[in-house]
Amino acid sequence: MKRFFLLLISCLLCSGGFSQNNILRGIVKLQSSGSKPLAGVKLSAFGSSPVYSNSSGQFEITFSNKKPGSTISLIIEKEDYEVINDKELDNCVLRERADDLVIVVMARQGERSKQALAYYNIIIENANTTFNKELKDINTRLDALDEDDQDRQVLRQQIEDLQKEKESLMNRAEDLAKQLAIVDLDQASSLAKTAYEKFQSGDIKAALAVLDDDALDKSLAEAKNEKANLEERLLKVDSALQQSIENYMIKARFCITDRQYKAAYKNYLKAVEADSTHVSNLWELASFCDELNQQQRAIRFFQQALNNTTSVANKASLLMNLGNQFTHNNSYEKAETAYLQSLEIYQRLAKENPQRYEPDVASTQMNLGVMYRNLNAYEKTEQAYLQSLEIYQRLAKENPQRYEPDVARTQMNLGVMYRNLNAYKKAEQAYLQSLETYQRLAKENPQRFDIDLCRTLLNIGYFKKALLEKRLDLRFQKEGQEIIQQVKVILGGYEDTLPIIKAFKSHYHTLDTYFNGITEEALIIQQAINKVVPYEEKNQTEKNPALVVTNQEMVISLLETTLKDYPNNQQLLTRTANAYGNMAWYYLFNRQFAEATQAAQRGLGLDETQEWINTNLALGLLYQGKMEDATALYSRLKDLPYNNATYKSTFLEDLVALEKEGITCAGVEEIRRLLGE
Repeated sequence: MKRFFLLLISCLLCSGGFSQNNILRGIVKLQSSGSKPLAGVKLSAFGSSPVYSNSSGQFEITFSNKKPGSTISLIIEKEDYEVINDKELDNCVLRERADDLVIVVMARQGERSKQALAYYNIIIENANTTFNKELKDINTRLDALDEDDQDRQVLRQQIEDLQKEKESLMNRAEDLAKQLAIVDLDQASSLAKTAYEKFQSGDIKAALAVLDDDALDKSLAEAKNEKANLEERLLKVDSALQQSIENYMIKARFCITDRQYKAAYKNYLKAVEADSTHVSNLWELASFCDELNQQQRAIRFFQQALNNTTSVANKASLLMNLGNQFTHNNSYEKAETAYLQSLEIYQRLAKENPQRYEPDVASTQMNLGVMYRNLNAYEKTEQAYLQSLEIYQRLAKENPQRYEPDVARTQMNLGVMYRNLNAYKKAEQAYLQSLETYQRLAKENPQRFDIDLCRTLLNIGYFKKALLEKRLDLRFQKEGQEIIQQVKVILGGYEDTLPIIKAFKSHYHTLDTYFNGITEEALIIQQAINKVVPYEEKNQTEKNPALVVTNQEMVISLLETTLKDYPNNQQLLTRTANAYGNMAWYYLFNRQFAEATQAAQRGLGLDETQEWINTNLALGLLYQGKMEDATALYSRLKDLPYNNATYKSTFLEDLVALEKEGITCAGVEEIRRLLGE
């Protein structure tokens, strides 16, 4: 038996003038059945005795200590049935009038999923048809162009953009289908019913034609006019108003399936402007904006939904969504505030109903951990991840099918964090635990868990790469090759139609090339390079020329030590040559002109292809007063191409940079004239 707990907070929305009705009346009906009533549904709430709907679907609950405006927490139960309009019931309050009925819409268990699948297939089929037609048209135009025609690049870009748009729609198809499947057509307008008939036949264009702007605008205008002028028909008009608003929502969803995103936003906006307090509609619009990476709009509508919700649980969820949006915007202070507020609410709710809300506590901890990881606040990250893991592991003992994937995902995140901290033992333990779970789950259900398994394997692949470079143990090369082979097998069953598969294949090729091409010599060279990087990074921010020179001397010392053992390694020769070239530049600012000349000459001696070092060699000669040699070098190079211009531009820029630091000499003006300034 499935239970639906609709938990709401107490909130007084009525004034003293309202009648003291203490009866909640309503009807239980089947979704889109011609208003067929459903009998035998058990309804209960705190402060009242349980009741059952009668043969007409009617029910009546009496409260001894509540008054109009009090929110009601309903528990609705019937074997093999599920509630469809649970979001609407989430805002259920005791009415002023007992004849103001609550409508409970239910369906047989699985019917909603079945309908959503049918809608999903319609969306996918229509998307494939329209995208293929557009792609064919572009390819026809492309074939008609000459190979050197500049328009070819434009058309290729159109093909790439079209593919990205298709991938985006495919990713959203499941959610769109679910949203379309929850509409109760018994309560929908005639326009919506007709549009659904067209949509269910696979003709989305016809469905959109039914919901043309004039018809929707007319429907809303008529509803508003009737509401304003016919007070005695208020209930009916309110229903018409909601239907008219729902028309915009339905059209927006249809527009998304037809890739008309601007039109979708326009219709969503009309719906929320018509009722700016409708939490579900605001929520859906905010989520739509998030899908389009329009974070500022998403924040606006999530915040508006938050301001209007009377449900504590909704408030927690909306705060978590806001936290996600702020994280995307790198507004971490606001994100942390939203996450912590969400967490506090969920933790409080979980004390009263742990089965319902502990998963939300764990999910919020996970999002909080991701935010802290972005801030490199690893202590807080670890704390959040471990608290999330503890909850998921406990829940997985009772319901492994539901929560084992969450356990594995959390362990993988822990592995990534520990790897970033170079805590290799902890990282390996977390990775292997995640891998064991995903391998077992993917074996049972590859369609659902192959992606998660592949992601974990790629993370472990990068982990083995880090171990190989740190410990110079070729055993990790073999282990990395084995990991990548498993990735290859999984990806072999998928095409690059999904962005995530395309990204995974890119990571696979990177690791495959690395593990199959790495040698012991290359590892030692890479280790040497890794040692010098911190000193080079310091020099990017250090202002004291003497300290910069000291740091660069350490860079050269480390590279030269390795170069003695591998004097013919071209990667090392080039890296060391560039280090000397940079050292020459640093010596100039420390007024060590002879040393600058020597460093530049050493760099060119190691790798003569690094011609850029001549820019610093010329300066070293100039500032030593060796004008003949300097002039010869400037004359030879000044008109040669360099950095999308010529050496002359760089020569002049370097002179200006040194003069800003008060470094000049008698020959500078002669060189400027030589360069034609």
